[in-house]
Amino acid sequence: MAKWLLPRDKKETRACDSCGKYKRYSQFYDWHHHPGLSFLGEGRIGVICMPCAKREAGSKQWGRIKNG
Repeated sequence: MAKWLLPRDKKETRACDSCGKYKRYSQFYDWHHHPGLSFLGEGRIGVICMPCAKREAGSKQWGRIKNG
């Protein structure tokens, strides 16, 4: 299964590319195009914070993304 949200190695201090909020020492995720929308490209869209990642994944998929 191709993943569109991949956790980064360590917690970071940076701004989220989705909501624009500056977060200190937070878990961030690499945000790629959804596998069903492969015609948009395969590059990374940006780096997003955990609340934005939860919103993008949805409640049914978040457990799979969180646990790897």
